[in-house]
Amino acid sequence: MSSIVIAGDTSGSVTLQAPATAGSTVLTLPSTTGTVMAPTSSGTAGQVLTSSGSATPTWAAAGGGFSQAQVFAASGSFTVPASGKFKVTIIGGGGSGAVSGSTTNGPGSGAGGGTVIKWFTGATPSATATVTIGAGGVSKTSIGVGNAGGNSTFVLSGFTTLTASGGAGGFGGGNGAASGGAAAGGDINSPGQNGSPNVNANDSPTNLVVGFAGSTLLGFGLVEMTNINSTGVAGVLGAGSCGRYNSNASGAGGDGICIVEY
Repeated sequence: MSSIVIAGDTSGSVTLQAPATAGSTVLTLPSTTGTVMAPTSSGTAGQVLTSSGSATPTWAAAGGGFSQAQVFAASGSFTVPASGKFKVTIIGGGGSGAVSGSTTNGPGSGAGGGTVIKWFTGATPSATATVTIGAGGVSKTSIGVGNAGGNSTFVLSGFTTLTASGGAGGFGGGNGAASGGAAAGGDINSPGQNGSPNVNANDSPTNLVVGFAGSTLLGFGLVEMTNINSTGVAGVLGAGSCGRYNSNASGAGGDGICIVEY
């Protein structure tokens, strides 16, 4: 095999050796003065070479999708990973449905909370973010308008606060649809779905459609056909709940949630 030996100025040498069957491979050296650098080891399976732009390339884990997640069903804190990269999905609480005493002027359903999605890059490793989860609107137990859901927020110093607002409580008496929660601060800001306006009970004493609760990107709002004297079903994942008649309690709105992938 052919080889080229380059001797050091004071000691040692570097040998460039071609394989026995070399083909027609051409190694082109830089046209300017510089340093040829190579990794000092073979790395491990699955690693890739990375460069800082000046120093010798090093082996590191391959990039790609996130491999871990932290789910917040209640308020807490999140520690930024070493990569400084992560994704946040946060949802506000859903509104609860109204309660109506009239079968000809029925109750409206609660609206869904807003949803905010953001991809973070360049965050300081080990920095702490504060996560606040908005509760769903409290069940309405007497005739009147439903209760609004609470706001969910993700706060990290140096970045815009993510705010997923809670959905409004259901209306009654022909006052229109409850508004879905607003969403702000993310790469994707999706308002919650409105709750349905009041739905009348017709003349039937049973099997009444009592509304379409507002949904979120993760929580589906219920569409209920139910007995006039039943208790309402709670929403999930920030969705609203349907209204009720005759002082029967509506379900609570769904609590908000935050999912951090990293």
